[in-house]
Amino acid sequence: MAQKQYRQQSGSTLGLLSNCPSCSPQTSYSATACSSSATYNIHRTNGFNGSQSILLSQTYNIGDVVYVKASAIAPIICATITGINSSAPSSFIDVVSGPWNNCASCVIP
Repeated sequence: MAQKQYRQQSGSTLGLLSNCPSCSPQTSYSATACSSSATYNIHRTNGFNGSQSILLSQTYNIGDVVYVKASAIAPIICATITGINSSAPSSFIDVVSGPWNNCASCVIP
């Protein structure tokens, strides 16, 4: 995939052509379910608040335990963020509650 580029305008002058850092290939959080060894690739910017689609207002850290689900109406699971990878995301964080410091604190409603 080619790197996207842009020119920033200042007054009536266009700046030099620059690589777009936010347009680089997307990354996802990797996470492991608290109740099994299932792994997930979680979207880093889009998520849910219940069934409402949202943009995530915070970043998460390795070790954070969050609610994860595949869609607005999918079941919630608790998972621990284990890293960041270059895989396409297939799951989302639900911000209705959390994050927690450990799996024992994450209770599915």
